[in-house]
Amino acid sequence: MYLSLPVPSTAKRTMTVTVFSTDGSIEPISYDVTVPQFGSLNDLVQAVSSACSLGDDEILLITEVCFYLH
Repeated sequence: MYLSLPVPSTAKRTMTVTVFSTDGSIEPISYDVTVPQFGSLNDLVQAVSSACSLGDDEILLITEVCFYLH
């Protein structure tokens, strides 16, 4: 007998992002969001906004931080 299983799609990827409040009123919170593999920055903004329940009067700023050790 054979069992047919679906092959996992690699069309999506998971990213871990850390959200900081600008006034320091809450502790930084990490979220795992899923975005298209070759998506745009707008896809990331929408995923993070949804994950952290961003209000209509709130603004999301995104930056990438890289550390290089020599």
